[in-house]
Amino acid sequence: MHLPNPYKGSLNMGSADAWNKYNIPGESGYNEKINTAIENFWRDGVKRNGEFDNICTVGMRGEADSSLPAADNPPKYAELLNYIITQQKNILNEEGDTNPTQLVIYKEVENAWNEGALYDQDCMKDTIAMFADDNWAYLRTLPTVDQQDKVGGLGMYYHFDYNGAPASYQWTQTFQLQKVWEQMSMAYDYGVDDIWIVNVGDLKPMEMPISYFLDMAYDFDTWGTANIDSADEYENNWLKEQFGNYLTDEEINDVADLIDEYTRITTLRKPEIVKADTFSLENY
Repeated sequence: MHLPNPYKGSLNMGSADAWNKYNIPGESGYNEKINTAIENFWRDGVKRNGEFDNICTVGMRGEADSSLPAADNPPKYAELLNYIITQQKNILNEEGDTNPTQLVIYKEVENAWNEGALYDQDCMKDTIAMFADDNWAYLRTLPTVDQQDKVGGLGMYYHFDYNGAPASYQWTQTFQLQKVWEQMSMAYDYGVDDIWIVNVGDLKPMEMPISYFLDMAYDFDTWGTANIDSADEYENNWLKEQFGNYLTDEEINDVADLIDEYTRITTLRKPEIVKADTFSLENY
């Protein structure tokens, strides 16, 4: 995330330097002024958004979508996250904010979850554990039965659009509904049914997968695991809504075939990643 400098005028360092030095009291490098400044920064955010219905994301990563130095040691990072989340929840309680809280188990946070057994920390008992895909629509990890009983809920953070390393894809729809059905049905079968969030980027090119994702979340009995033809049925229904009586059922099927083939190809290789030398013009 990009943060304003909450330390201006109080500490002689940049916001990234100070942000990375937040620590547990008594640990090496602990600086009370840094902790206080960051906690005041969090408190200002709670006050600013307190009158709205929110899902409060707790935890802490580095500036600009990077990792904290503590993340190099997953067990220590898990301890630090436990302290951070506890402090954040104290602030929420002091400000009268009763909205649910979630920790997104994204990138290096996953190491704290697994290697550091973050699910065993007290902070997770009433916190929703938000699992994530690999930024390319494949789930990275799912909770064990034991872990499901130790947290305040289970959610999934999914991607139809991504900006970051090793490559971004933001131009157009590149996902098959069949892949969404497979992955999100698997998540649901593992108890991930409290919160589903999808990163979509621009709305217009993602209208069909967004609609499918949300309808599947709202009515899983109709569109989820039990309906193996879910994606095909939804795609045909969606196309009929768009074209109405302008196309016959046979023509709707032809359009569906075009979309299926297009998304199959773009699933294999995103348009943004196709370069002049990606494919040979002679050997193919």
